[in-house]
Amino acid sequence: MTRLHLAMVDSSYNEVESTNAAVGNTLVDGGGIKWDHHSPFEGLSEEEIQQLSLDEYSTRMENAMESNAFRVATDLACRVDDAPGPGGDFMKAHVTPKQDRQFFFDKAYLDRFVAASKSQKTAVPGHAYYMKLQQFIDNHYEIGDLYMEYLKFNCKERLGRCCDFCCDRDWVSYPLQRIPRPLPDYTKLPNYHYLLVKNVSLLDSQGNPHKIDDYQSF
Repeated sequence: MTRLHLAMVDSSYNEVESTNAAVGNTLVDGGGIKWDHHSPFEGLSEEEIQQLSLDEYSTRMENAMESNAFRVATDLACRVDDAPGPGGDFMKAHVTPKQDRQFFFDKAYLDRFVAASKSQKTAVPGHAYYMKLQQFIDNHYEIGDLYMEYLKFNCKERLGRCCDFCCDRDWVSYPLQRIPRPLPDYTKLPNYHYLLVKNVSLLDSQGNPHKIDDYQSF
């Protein structure tokens, strides 16, 4: 299960902020970060540098900037990877490949699919694949104003049956449930606080699941 959740006011409940703090603790070690790994004029003599056109110069500067940025990002990812996380676990860090090396190369078609009306989506190349992804999101994710949450086997609740993806990938440990949404602690009034997550139920007083974004802006 993956939870990305921004709880307002009470950052102690906020897993995103806690993760950011853990990343900060890992990166801020008092040492510097080397930037100039790649020079825009690598392999060129002084004479060749002087003969560069303005376009060639700009291109080399942009390429060097990009190469340095990816190198620094890789160094930072190595620091964060397997560092202690906010929940007593260990974090994983990855660097997104350059755009020309990414597995997905259909951004233009995906943009068209997202912008198209329901009746026009089937005219977009790749629409069957995109609709399959959208159906998976609809069956497994809860998306609110300040959070999104994926839960494996949530398809049983939405569809009344197990989807092919979940049926082929059973739990490898104890089954999980959704993380309770932030609810206000009225005992702390007039100060604003959220209840501890262990004290929050997934259901409201009527026995129904809380509505998406209940008390999100409390």
